[in-house]
Amino acid sequence: MYWEEVIKLIKTHGDEPNSSFPNYYNDSDDWEVYQYKRGTVKTNYIHIDEFPKKIKGCFKKYLKYGLENIQIFSSLGASEGIGEHADEGNVLIICLEGEIIYVLDKMSKVILKAGDSIFIKEGLMHHGISTPVPRICLSCEVQKSVPSHEVTYFFG
Repeated sequence: MYWEEVIKLIKTHGDEPNSSFPNYYNDSDDWEVYQYKRGTVKTNYIHIDEFPKKIKGCFKKYLKYGLENIQIFSSLGASEGIGEHADEGNVLIICLEGEIIYVLDKMSKVILKAGDSIFIKEGLMHHGISTPVPRICLSCEVQKSVPSHEVTYFFG
């Protein structure tokens, strides 16, 4: 279970005004620790070194592909995520807990469960939809393409 570690990270990494928790990565007290939208909690970017060892182990095998801009996305039940979008870089999503459905290019649909991962090539339209099962996912920008055999689902 990763909830305790994730809650601590959510409380310390955010990017919106009116914080209720300290965020020692910013000099200002005017920062919120997360964004809550459409049933999903999303952190600001978290540097790899800030993750506890327990979570680092989940993305250790992907470090050779140049992970950057890691964020946590979580929900306690069904949610619509942040909506359909395309990212400017390649994205690797790792499901730590629960499950989430990803719809890609309005055609393909996959379900990620705990331990699953998905690689999405830059520019490909996608969106996540949480099921009623609570979930925690890491979303990482990837500098290199992750080979299809390294992930559960590959859309490259």
